[in-house]
Amino acid sequence: MPSHVYGARDPKRSQERNATSVSDALAVAEVLILATPWPVMESLICEQAWSLDGKIVIDVTNPIAANLAGLAIGFDSSGAELLQSQAHEAKFFKAFTPSGWMSWPSRASRKGVQPCSSPAPMGRRSSW
Repeated sequence: MPSHVYGARDPKRSQERNATSVSDALAVAEVLILATPWPVMESLICEQAWSLDGKIVIDVTNPIAANLAGLAIGFDSSGAELLQSQAHEAKFFKAFTPSGWMSWPSRASRKGVQPCSSPAPMGRRSSW
């Protein structure tokens, strides 16, 4: 068995050498990295919840609305919490999901946020 597999809706069209169906990939994986657009994520988790039991799931998605107009879930919960509520026996971890400041709609919404790539000295904020 390969050290990694890619679950794809249509493995025959995938350019990945180790592509297989989503169900088959979930069946053999011990650790999963979920990298789908947020609008697809909840239905995927609901459909496959039983096959995630006991697995480590690394969620790299941002819960951005399909129209990119803001968050799809509001501010009272996180995407990982929502996914965990659907697949109780999986172990969810959130990782690798920066939201670039340039994708924010206005300068006011980014005020006071220090980007990782800023040339500003430690302890000082950048002014964009």
